[in-house]
Amino acid sequence: MFISDKLVFVELHKTGGTHILNLLEKISNGQRISKHNRVHKQYHDRYIIGSVRHPWDWYVSHWAYGCSGHGSVHSQLTRGLDLLYNYRQLAKKMGNNHLTAELWYRQILQGCEKIGCTLARHLSWHR
Repeated sequence: MFISDKLVFVELHKTGGTHILNLLEKISNGQRISKHNRVHKQYHDRYIIGSVRHPWDWYVSHWAYGCSGHGSVHSQLTRGLDLLYNYRQLAKKMGNNHLTAELWYRQILQGCEKIGCTLARHLSWHR
């Protein structure tokens, strides 16, 4: 977000905001506060602007950024594949009534062996 005496620029994800912020810093006496924030009520007396992008271009940019291993899309799509992340989520939901990580992991491997999935074959060295 960029704030000056008369203007607030709200940076939206993957809409060219960094480029616009760089230009605003050159032509205005405002300052860059942070990225992707909401506008506080104290700034509602100023012009509030932002940039948008064609939806298709936005999705392609977001996807490409995620493919490079960055951003929220990448972390949200890949964390479901992380066994440790899933175990921690399960522990949060169940409190103290859950299996240890080792027992939970063994049950996953046993379940995979029953249906013949490749995960069990690749991770069988762990048992």
